[in-house]
Amino acid sequence: MSERTKKYLKDFKSKLSYTFLLSGGVSLIVLVIFALCGLFFFLTKDYGYSDLFSILILAIFLSAVVGLLSPFIYSYLANYVTLGSKDKELVSLKSLFKTSSFGFRPPYKGLLSSFINLLFAILCFLLLSTVFRSLFYSIFVSFDSQMQQVMNEVANLLSSNDLDGAINLLSANEDMFYLPEMLSTYVSLVIVLFFYLKSLLVNILKFCIILSFTKFYKRPFNQLFKITYKEHRKELNKGFYTYAWPIFVSFFVVFTATFMGLFFGFNLSHINSFGFLIFISLASIVFGFIVSLIFYPLLFNYYGDISKVFSLYLRTTLANALKVRAETEIERMKFTEENRDELENMINSANEEQERIKKEFDDINEKVDENIFYKTDEEKKDDKNDEENKDK
Repeated sequence: MSERTKKYLKDFKSKLSYTFLLSGGVSLIVLVIFALCGLFFFLTKDYGYSDLFSILILAIFLSAVVGLLSPFIYSYLANYVTLGSKDKELVSLKSLFKTSSFGFRPPYKGLLSSFINLLFAILCFLLLSTVFRSLFYSIFVSFDSQMQQVMNEVANLLSSNDLDGAINLLSANEDMFYLPEMLSTYVSLVIVLFFYLKSLLVNILKFCIILSFTKFYKRPFNQLFKITYKEHRKELNKGFYTYAWPIFVSFFVVFTATFMGLFFGFNLSHINSFGFLIFISLASIVFGFIVSLIFYPLLFNYYGDISKVFSLYLRTTLANALKVRAETEIERMKFTEENRDELENMINSANEEQERIKKEFDDINEKVDENIFYKTDEEKKDDKNDEENKDK
């Protein structure tokens, strides 16, 4: 275990009581919304509402949660950072809710790109669930002679244009389709949730560096962040997974236990199967998210260490982009002397910015090599041996 990891764990343990308090406040918001959704589900479960209605309820719930997610995660981060300052006595449940108001306003508003990622996740889920549903149905039909017989009868009824008969036959044998439906839903959710959770956790880094780029609008800043992260993906991902794995593990362990426990623990008769799967999916996501919140401070500490270096990476990307743009304009376009001077000034400014960034990198280079990203004690020892061999 590296010295940096030991430091993070020590900090995490010393602030554990505050972590429970802050994560509990965020969890309270999610639980209230989920309780309203669950109450509505159980009050209407005997009315046989349509699958489309279930999807509508899902969309409303997720939109409400996502709308509050970014401000309260920002507040969680801000209050946790405050614990390391002289104002730590001010941290409370009240400060959590008070600070969240900043997350609803620029420059923090929309930094997690929650709604766009949610829309993409839902589309991916619908696609994956269709693929896995076909796969699991094919597997079950090949091993279950009764299901195979039912599916053959359904095919015969459909070939005879007897749609009502096919629907009635499927409804009469609905219980045999619960398991493949559950498996296709579960596998699709695991894949989609992994990438959605990773996107959420990576974007939290924006909160740590946005104050250095307050002149940017949200959209160009998000694009700049995306390009820069992609350029340094390897070094960032190694450090990211080192401190984010407890979040992923706790989330998916609780998610799986809740999902399977509710599915096999309930009597599925007289319950709309699709609506029920929607409900247990929401419950599993909620409880997995609540438990995983406890481990977010490990990632907060890591982001605090790399924020300065990543800000320099962002500035480098921006300076390079401005320089390339100006040089391209000079080469390809006809313009006045005034425009030429403006473009040349842009290039000179970009060169000066690159020099300033290089100097700042040199100033913190030893710290970066020591612990900013991900180097372990063994890696540092290998680096030292390489330097000694080079000197020889």
